[in-house]
Amino acid sequence: MTPGCASRSGPSESVAAGHARRDVTGEAGRRYWSRAHASWIASSSGSRVGRRFLAIVGEEHARSAASGPPTRSPIASRPPAVPVMGSSPAWRASVGAPAGLGAGLALGSLLRRRR
Repeated sequence: MTPGCASRSGPSESVAAGHARRDVTGEAGRRYWSRAHASWIASSSGSRVGRRFLAIVGEEHARSAASGPPTRSPIASRPPAVPVMGSSPAWRASVGAPAGLGAGLALGSLLRRRR
């Protein structure tokens, strides 16, 4: 949930309401909003956009709660398979690229000092 969705009136507010409606119809979303709305109020109520965002999500949460019990949140039957660390080319690239960048920056800095 992001307050930026409700930054303009009109179509973007209906989009924000649609996202909020989707987020609070399930049991996980309702539980999250029940626990987190106070911190959202503390951090978002200082601006007009933040207040509007809170109003949209609050309205959708109230509407969802009034409509009956939450929809059951999907539960994965088993966790997704995780490849063994180091066996994937993507893992090697994700480690190799920063290492190469760091080595290049260190070498460039060393060469600049020698001038």
